[in-house]
Amino acid sequence: MNWYRILKFSVVLFVFPVLLSTLITYFIGMPGSENYSIKMSLFVDYGLITVFSISVFATLAKRQLVNPFAHVLCVGLIVEFVGFFIVWMLMGEVYIFLTWVLDLPSFAIAIALGTIIGIKLQKQTPKNTTSR
Repeated sequence: MNWYRILKFSVVLFVFPVLLSTLITYFIGMPGSENYSIKMSLFVDYGLITVFSISVFATLAKRQLVNPFAHVLCVGLIVEFVGFFIVWMLMGEVYIFLTWVLDLPSFAIAIALGTIIGIKLQKQTPKNTTSR
């Protein structure tokens, strides 16, 4: 297991969605405000972040030649556990969002699609061969 790569991709996958949500909240408004509709929330929370997650997982699976699914799964689990732990610390209690019904399936789909795309890209990448 390439733990340095797992940690690096976990940080990227954790920080970018937080920055994206912060910027959208700053420019458009908070969820529930008049400028922030349910469609916008679904587009941002599940559309953009899922596409970004798929691209991160695909990049990891493409670069990781040995056992890419295990590495992608480790990254996904680390990100989810860190997020759960931070919410637990901030709330002072175990708090389960009602949106987990959408969060977990979209994250599982992102892991599966990202891994499949990354492995296909890995196989399409020409190998460097040296000729005499």
